[in-house]
Amino acid sequence: MVVMRRYAFLTTPHLGGTYRVFQTLRGGLASRGVEVRWVAVGAQSARVLATCEHPAGADEGELIAPEVEDECEQGRRLKRHLETGQYRGVFVGALCGRVENNCIRYLDPAVARIMIVHTTSVGAYAAARTLAPYVNAIVGVSVRVRDDLVARGIGRERVFAIPNGVAVDQFNPGAPRVSERLRLLYLGRLDDSSKGVLWLPKVMRRLRTAAHLTIVGDGPDRVRLEQGLRGAAVAAHLRTAVSSHQVPGILREHDVLLAPSRYEGFGQAIVEAMACAVVPVASRIRGVTDMIVDHGRDGCLFPIGDLGAAAAAIDALALDPARREQMARAARRAAVSRFSSERMASGYWQLLARVAQGDLSTLSPPLSIDDWCFPPALCSGMRTRLPEWVKSRGRRVREWLSR
Repeated sequence: MVVMRRYAFLTTPHLGGTYRVFQTLRGGLASRGVEVRWVAVGAQSARVLATCEHPAGADEGELIAPEVEDECEQGRRLKRHLETGQYRGVFVGALCGRVENNCIRYLDPAVARIMIVHTTSVGAYAAARTLAPYVNAIVGVSVRVRDDLVARGIGRERVFAIPNGVAVDQFNPGAPRVSERLRLLYLGRLDDSSKGVLWLPKVMRRLRTAAHLTIVGDGPDRVRLEQGLRGAAVAAHLRTAVSSHQVPGILREHDVLLAPSRYEGFGQAIVEAMACAVVPVASRIRGVTDMIVDHGRDGCLFPIGDLGAAAAAIDALALDPARREQMARAARRAAVSRFSSERMASGYWQLLARVAQGDLSTLSPPLSIDDWCFPPALCSGMRTRLPEWVKSRGRRVREWLSR
């Protein structure tokens, strides 16, 4: 009988890319004798699980303290569960939840801690820097994230770049696509502040060729996006978010993935689309999307916010089906060779081995749970109150200065 080493992945099952990362990591490490289980805590997580159609079974994880609203008590319960639940360690995403993040500072050092930074946001970087003394290692999901964290003073020896992967046997091309007009897809959270979703109707208005856009997702800007689509009078269909097992089938029904993000830490939907031979047309985000897409070979990149360039790239693909098919095949090859779940799991497996050997064991002493409090990086600050246009302009300035 194989004895599985158990690791917790602090997340609430949901319809999004971060949860698909958990599923990919769980599947990839299982063959190496590591069981990864989702762990969620508190009444809010219970409400999410009760209202959200998700694919997780009870055998994949557990909900702790579903009746508890108080964050301090949630932290106590989570700490106790992780320390007594036979877990070798825990994966925690920066800003995955402030109770989950804060609990890391109180854990027994016998429980290994690996933080994953999924995004290039100021808040995620601040959380990572604050929690760095209490974690064995920090994983950036792209070279950009890793380098940004090092530039912010976190020791390079503790920061690793492990790109997310995709189960290429599940995400694979479908039958040849035949359609009178190009079938475009947006797949992700409907949040303009990060994903640029309110640009979608404007891109469609600029097209000179026939195309239909399907939008799959949910989020805070759904109503504004619906209004924008009606006002633009474009051929588009807005669907709700779907469970992860439905994503490959939806991708296979489309020709091009449109991803106009303002910022990203990786670009999970882009890699999944490429695995299904769907050509990505995405914002060029330094050290992120330009490390995934080889512009002109397996996809197209355009400057952030340059909607005319995005439309021109889509028109070019519509007018040259042979080139589009060539790029689709190249996209599939790139996903298989560079972003497979096996490659992702191998990176984490090597990191877990280093942690187990004690190479990354220098941690600050745990805090007393009786002194539970949140550091400033896990509290809402002045930046959260700034208008979105101010934050967006600040991101553009930072991108320009970092070139």
